[in-house]
Amino acid sequence: MSDGAAPAGEWPTIDWDAFWRAPLTPADRDAMCRRGHDAARLLGDLFVERGVPDSVASMGCGAAVVLLDLAEEFPDTEFVGYDPAPAALERARANHQERESVDGALAPEWGLAPVTFAAAGLPDPSIDRTFDVVYCLNTLDYVPDIERALRDLFDLVAPGGVLVFNHPSPARQAWHETHLADPDDYWLGEHDERWLRRRLRLVDTGENVLARDRVEDLLGREARPVGELLEGVTPNPDPVAPVLSVEK
Repeated sequence: MSDGAAPAGEWPTIDWDAFWRAPLTPADRDAMCRRGHDAARLLGDLFVERGVPDSVASMGCGAAVVLLDLAEEFPDTEFVGYDPAPAALERARANHQERESVDGALAPEWGLAPVTFAAAGLPDPSIDRTFDVVYCLNTLDYVPDIERALRDLFDLVAPGGVLVFNHPSPARQAWHETHLADPDDYWLGEHDERWLRRRLRLVDTGENVLARDRVEDLLGREARPVGELLEGVTPNPDPVAPVLSVEK
């Protein structure tokens, strides 16, 4: 498993290490946390519906908002967060320490589930184990070889487990084209159109856009929206790109 940053010049969109080292604006932080909490509720409902997993991997964990929410709710599950950017892992570990401190003071008998972080990216994460649940949210937009990345993600899922992800679809590409010209509409609203187009270049150009039937061809399984599996559906973190699940 690689332990460092992506080699210079190989970031396909923006430099994610620089992104995570820069201070987040209040608007960016609030939007990121809001989306993370929504995603954690959706995943938590799925865990309860399918049975609480023993092990969960987050690919592209970023600051680990989703992962740490889940670690609070499911203290008997092992969680591993992967990200290729050292600065993202630094921030995730700092958030983990802060959450442990607060939770320990509020409920020392409860605490967080076991959580670790490691460097890995897509495609070819070079991880030599499998997990009951692998989730990859708001990450595949930035991966150029998305077909290989999806196969690599599915390889990390143990038999009987599930892959949960969203991906750049034709509907998502159309949504981006409409909203990129108005940065105030976008969830990181304090950036100009040039920055957003650079960040979302692969989606903007259609380079990594996939229809759902192509996803199913690649994985050899049906891809179903998570909401279809739940009785009480929580809000979808991104209605333009539904969170999908593929069982192994």
